[in-house]
Amino acid sequence: MRVLVTGTSLFFSRVLIQGFARHGAEVTAADSSLISTGKLSRFTSRRLRIPSVAKEPEAYVRAVVDELQRRQYDLVVPSFEEALLLSQHRQSIEKGSRLLLPPHPTMMTLHHKPSLYELCDRIGVKAPASMVPRSSQQLATGLDRLRFPVILKLPLGNNSLGVVYASQTQEVLERYKELSLAASRWGVPGPLVQEVVTGRPIYTLMYCYAGKKLGEVIYRPLRTYPARGGTSAHRQTIEHPEIEQITHKIARTTGWTGFLGFDFIEDESSGELNLIDANPRPNPGLTLGVLSGIDWAGIQLDLLSCRVPVPVAPVADIRDRSWILDFAWLFDGGAWDRGWGSRFVGRLKELNSMRPLLTSWKGNLQSDWSADFGLWIQLLRAFWDSRLTGESMGYCLLSDSNYSPEDAVIPAVSGQPRRGAVGFGDHDQVAAAHEASLQSRRKAS
Repeated sequence: MRVLVTGTSLFFSRVLIQGFARHGAEVTAADSSLISTGKLSRFTSRRLRIPSVAKEPEAYVRAVVDELQRRQYDLVVPSFEEALLLSQHRQSIEKGSRLLLPPHPTMMTLHHKPSLYELCDRIGVKAPASMVPRSSQQLATGLDRLRFPVILKLPLGNNSLGVVYASQTQEVLERYKELSLAASRWGVPGPLVQEVVTGRPIYTLMYCYAGKKLGEVIYRPLRTYPARGGTSAHRQTIEHPEIEQITHKIARTTGWTGFLGFDFIEDESSGELNLIDANPRPNPGLTLGVLSGIDWAGIQLDLLSCRVPVPVAPVADIRDRSWILDFAWLFDGGAWDRGWGSRFVGRLKELNSMRPLLTSWKGNLQSDWSADFGLWIQLLRAFWDSRLTGESMGYCLLSDSNYSPEDAVIPAVSGQPRRGAVGFGDHDQVAAAHEASLQSRRKAS
């Protein structure tokens, strides 16, 4: 059994690598770095350097296809946003291996925030009121239908890239122009404007096949990086039946196959859940899932062997931390300005005060000091790049891993303000088609 894992510079990719290796698979780690945490993992059998998915997506696909032609692989497993690109080129990829991902239009429907919110409206899932103005004039006309404060963010952004807040009309218009110019430079769609929901965040990660949920972990971030709604640096599993129902509905509606994570906010005034974002790929919940009893690799290998995976309910109150994000948070701050030292001391005290909450469970994960060493090299490189460019360490860490789809594959949405969920619809035929395909493969085997 051979598995090609891509995006292995991501700190949580080694959880996938270790999982497949423990099931006896020969794992190839592929990314654009010479040294990365996945490539140095002691569970990696082969290392492959390929172009950057962010800078050379066409060359990236060619390199993956070439590898599949040189060596026989049973499965390709993306760790990050290259999943969108691989799904777009599914026909070429699946000539050499299986790829357990949804159709590319389905992935884009959830990855593109405005189309995600329109889906929420159709199926009765609450999401914050928002609009995607096509011009400053349209923004000025529709802004009176949104409540302040508002947040402006890029429809395809992650890790809080391009996120700004505004509390009055003139400020919104100015921030919109600035972010629109930045989006044009980056070659991505312009910003959306959304009402701010204040409350506690809740994140999820699940693995599905043909719209059926096979494993899911739901967790509260005890702290995030960046601090205002970023990636979870410290996290704890919880039970949440209402979120389980919402994620089940979305999985069934889309006929989802593969990893899918969501970001929710629990409104502090009403207690209502608002769906903020969807990530059609793995996220840091990978580690929490393994620690709480979910065998992500085993689920995928069962599907390959035409066995029916048994859905797993994770253990609650399991805690985990990502020290790479602790490091980035402590030392971040762009240039060496006058206030950097005092910020560092303050953050160090805050981190120390949280020590009783930060005990991590070891669970089924084995130590992997060589992968840790690779991660330190990546951190130091990102730290140096951050000092040189003034960009955040989070941005520098992901600069070669983020993928921005072409305008031609971005779903069309209305530019008018939307207030929230209005109805329910279902696409069970998509799930039925996937299930029929699985049954056919089972009979053939």
